[in-house]
Amino acid sequence: RYDQLWSDATAQCDSQTYALKRYQETTCRANKRRQSTFVQRAIWLARAPSSAFAERPSESSVPVHFSDLNWQGLVDGFVLNKHFDAVRTLIGSSQHVKHHSIETLKETLTYEVRPTRLDLRRVNALTQTRFDAEKTAYIQNLGNGLLILRGRGGTGKTFALVQVALHLARQGKRTLLLTYNHGLIADINRALRFTKEKDPSLDPLPVIETRYAFIQSIFERTFGRLAEKIVRRHIDDISERENFRLWALSKPDEFLDSLIPGECTGVWDQWCPLCRRRKMDVAHHGKKEVEGIWRDIYRKPDSFETLFDFVLVDEGQDWAEDQRDFIFQVFGAGRVVVADGVDQFVGQDRCNWDRGDIPINRRHGLRSSRRTKAATCQTVGEIARELGLSDWDLEPDPSTHGGRFTVIVEPDCRQAVESCLEIIEADQREEPTLKAVDNLICLPSSKMAMGINYAALFDQITEKLARDSWRGFDEDDRRTYPVRESQLRAIQYSSCRGMEGWTTICLGLDAFFDFQLRNPRINIQGLEASVRAKEGMFWKSKFDEKLAQESRLFAVNWLMIPLTRSIDHLVVHIRDEDSELCGILRNISDRLPGSIEWMHPEAPSD
Repeated sequence: RYDQLWSDATAQCDSQTYALKRYQETTCRANKRRQSTFVQRAIWLARAPSSAFAERPSESSVPVHFSDLNWQGLVDGFVLNKHFDAVRTLIGSSQHVKHHSIETLKETLTYEVRPTRLDLRRVNALTQTRFDAEKTAYIQNLGNGLLILRGRGGTGKTFALVQVALHLARQGKRTLLLTYNHGLIADINRALRFTKEKDPSLDPLPVIETRYAFIQSIFERTFGRLAEKIVRRHIDDISERENFRLWALSKPDEFLDSLIPGECTGVWDQWCPLCRRRKMDVAHHGKKEVEGIWRDIYRKPDSFETLFDFVLVDEGQDWAEDQRDFIFQVFGAGRVVVADGVDQFVGQDRCNWDRGDIPINRRHGLRSSRRTKAATCQTVGEIARELGLSDWDLEPDPSTHGGRFTVIVEPDCRQAVESCLEIIEADQREEPTLKAVDNLICLPSSKMAMGINYAALFDQITEKLARDSWRGFDEDDRRTYPVRESQLRAIQYSSCRGMEGWTTICLGLDAFFDFQLRNPRINIQGLEASVRAKEGMFWKSKFDEKLAQESRLFAVNWLMIPLTRSIDHLVVHIRDEDSELCGILRNISDRLPGSIEWMHPEAPSD
């Protein structure tokens, strides 16, 4: 029993072991990694005497220790590693770039993370008492209805969620913040680390997870570890896994009934891999044995257990309705706070959390830019209007002066990356208190950039220049926040929501925009049904027009996300000067001289 839930100690030991190994492999510089050392697993039940267990396995690959543990018992419990070639003996120091020494491992595991000036600015803002419970009714009313925070990119929705979480922590409430991607989780965890150092009384700090990880953990706690292993083995598509787990959790009776040998109930019978697995086992082992196996594996939950008093949902506009309903089912609408991006939905349908049958605390609008300086914010607003977003209402914060917007027109992508890194260095020379980690580089995937691998170019150039980096486009790196102030942060566009940088670089932004125009994620069936119902027999011509409008709106919404990531300096790289985005930027530059600085020999001079 751990944190109010039954936990599998072996599973925890495994996850911690591999987390430690992955952490050992995190980048030292660019894409140079050190191989992880051999890790001996062990479980220590520190408060349980060995006499409390009548039977224990005589041999185990994971030795179990009890409250009477001593050093000799720990050593005697070590298991000989069968893969002798995998054992790497640690030596005092080594210049080998791939193997850890005691020195390099100690540096990796004990590095002191120091806040930059930008970190301290965030911490000061987070720890200010923004919410006065006597005056701010919707904060005082938390728990009595759904709270919705609505705003465009840069209005501080994620920041407001974290402030709500810290407000609740001061009252001893436990909060879960569900957000979009691991890069943003790393960013928030870094801020929370420094916030906790400034105010140790903040306890408990909010837990931050992706929606996918949250649903997976509840499924495993409810139906068992083996059920989760079978789902992962038989469902390759990540979104289908999430849908299956959600169906099982929302309708546990149907799910459990479908596991009894015989005909399954419900529409899931046709594709359910668990059902197929069961039927195959029936044919091989016999019906009676398989029925006993499934009955042992699965247990019907009486109710959902949760560790949290409140759940805070970031980017709520991109959730599906069944995911939204599950959150209401687990927590109750009164314990849900949602940040709803007005124009930042990138899924097929916008999710409406205000569904009409739940109590509402408040629908609170955020309009002032909490991130981008005024001049840059105004230029971004001009881009929005040029793109047809007539209702763009992001207002510059009058207290923030300055801001710059630079466009680099460069068909040579390698040269563009080098130029952008030079701009970051120049900006740091102008603001010596800023560090590399305060900046952000956004880049498209190879698929979006027609085969050009911006991530590889970034690695090659940072390695050549001996620059340190946090590679948020890498699966392992983005799960740990930057620990060195010398690390340049780089992330793909698909994961940049919620993040920010003093200087923000948007590499190949025209290629990214063109890709979204060509590949809109539109619910075509739902759109067709809507147009049919409205237009009757003449729906076809209207449908084509509506599809074109929705496809373009999808791409425009995506474009505005990276354009609202900068604090002081926004740098946009254009590869094709004949692209639509380049034309839009030139129109603005002609109409508003001085609003955009161009880096191109043929570009207009301002």
